[in-house]
Amino acid sequence: AERFEAPVKKLIDILLQYFNWFNYEDQDDYMNVDIYARFHRVLTYCIENYKDKITVSQLAEQENINRNYFSQFIGKTVFSSFSNMVNYIRCWHAEDLLLTTDMPNSEISYECGFSDPKYFYAAFKDLWGCTPSEHRDAYEEYYQECLKDPHNKNEAVIPDRHAAVIVEKYILKWHLIKNVSLGSKT
Repeated sequence: AERFEAPVKKLIDILLQYFNWFNYEDQDDYMNVDIYARFHRVLTYCIENYKDKITVSQLAEQENINRNYFSQFIGKTVFSSFSNMVNYIRCWHAEDLLLTTDMPNSEISYECGFSDPKYFYAAFKDLWGCTPSEHRDAYEEYYQECLKDPHNKNEAVIPDRHAAVIVEKYILKWHLIKNVSLGSKT
């Protein structure tokens, strides 16, 4: 399994460098470092405070820009709007709770910062294409299938998670280093 570690890390580096979904899409031919840093400050703030009420006015003031410019600024990101960004972050955390706990969906909704479960259900369905319950059920079914021995469907096997563990630890380390280095420059 160790023979896969170097190629997996190389692949992860390429994916993180060229396919970063949390990236600022600068429309100019050059990358404005200050704008990129602003985007990461805003994103980091939203990730760290997703359980709380977060407003455009609050973040615009924090960044010393007006609300309209802030909205245009976020419109240039992969999220296209502030509410899409916050909903994505909250639903990402909700997905983790859906797949790793037995918490009811309404409790997950409040835990992830949604003011009402109906907003959670709508945002989740918009982003994932299914309801939170359908998502949980589908992954439970998939997980149970993965545990079965392909040669004998009645016997369970423990899947080899070595590559998944390498990927998870490497990406976590990369994001921590990036956020700490960006945070120290601000």
